[in-house]
Amino acid sequence: MQVGVCGFDRCGKTTLFQALCRGEEEVHSLKAGKGVRGSVIFPDPRMESLALLLKPHKITYSTLQILDTPSIEAGKALGSALISLVENDMLLLLLRAFANESVYHPFETVNPERDFRTLKEEFILSDLMRTEGRLEKIHKASQRGEKEMEKELPLMQKLKEVLEWGNFLFTLPLKEEDLKLLRNYQYITYKPILVVLNTDEEGLSENAYLDFQKALEEEGFPSIVLDAELEKEIAELSPDEQQEYLKAYGLRESLLHNLIQKIQQKLNLIFFYTVVQEELKSWAISDGTSVLKAAGRIHSDMERGFIKAEVISYEDFLTAGSLAEARKRGLLRLESKDYLVRDGDVVTIKFAV
Repeated sequence: MQVGVCGFDRCGKTTLFQALCRGEEEVHSLKAGKGVRGSVIFPDPRMESLALLLKPHKITYSTLQILDTPSIEAGKALGSALISLVENDMLLLLLRAFANESVYHPFETVNPERDFRTLKEEFILSDLMRTEGRLEKIHKASQRGEKEMEKELPLMQKLKEVLEWGNFLFTLPLKEEDLKLLRNYQYITYKPILVVLNTDEEGLSENAYLDFQKALEEEGFPSIVLDAELEKEIAELSPDEQQEYLKAYGLRESLLHNLIQKIQQKLNLIFFYTVVQEELKSWAISDGTSVLKAAGRIHSDMERGFIKAEVISYEDFLTAGSLAEARKRGLLRLESKDYLVRDGDVVTIKFAV
């Protein structure tokens, strides 16, 4: 999965991207106008506990792709930024909430509420134009006697109405067949969005945006307030130095941890674990994923030749202390392909190809 960091120029977008991708050996620049891609590790205390028991030679945490998208230009259509936006599974919408005379503001004044409304209108307009274009294609196909596209007509008319009312498409309850059609068009306003208010030390201490955050929540936009520059500085320190730094600023932990947790919640992700050839590995999947599809995340051959899965919960594994002891106690379960993986499951796939 990939999360895009987006916003107007000079909002601190790249600073947040660099903080999230701390310690990464490789950050990949894409083609001109497509942004920069990196990855962030999902912190997971359960991996540490499992590693103490299993003593694997290698430990691999789940990661999430992060895209620093091209800045959205104030007063212009989304343009080239649109291509980068639609490629993401989720968006972090960064709003500038810090005042710094040495860093110009596209609108001259700091006003995150105005910036949010402006971006919201741009996203809705982009999706509305896309919908109207599709409706025109359906109409022309119908005139030519091609009826296949007409099945999309009720959905497109519904989408157009929602967008014209100034609402995001994620507010619209849809049937499964409509969802399948919708995924083909990569609508921005249907993607999960987390609003990030990028403030400074003063803004963090004053809780100046509580009313705005409440209004965002009521519209379906969860939010978080942080200082991206501070988080970048913390990310570059050693663990011991980080604790001293956080203490100096009156923080218990980096707000990036909170941000990553919110991303996980918004994407509805859970984690399962595998131990293969002395490697302990964590896998992120959507809640409600079958063990058959989870096997495919590990390797396509496992999904193709799936026979069964040995499953034990994280808690039962800790109680048993090893897979051998868990098997002896009858804590290992054999599950068929339709079993829905639960958060914290330790899974061994049996397959033949």
